Amino acid sequence: MSTAHVESDSFPDAFDPCRHHLRTLVAYLKETAQLEDQPFSAEWRQDGSVVIRCGDFSQYMWCDDGELHIRFGDPISGD
Repeated sequence: MSTAHVESDSFPDAFDPCRHHLRTLVAYLKETAQLEDQPFSAEWRQDGSVVIRCGDFSQYMWCDDGELHIRFGDPISGD
């Protein structure tokens, strides 16, 4: 699996600490997956949210009002 570069997220971190922490978290998860020789992908969406997949595990993460939200699985339609 491949990983999207964090630069593909078009929202600047300078104005949103939550987004900075989200990108840092995704980078950490990617590094951990590589160390454990696990497949990993990060799908950055237009709205700045991300879907990560590692093996049979997926997680949807996004920032809303400066807070990081995490949901297991892929986004629900309409998100």
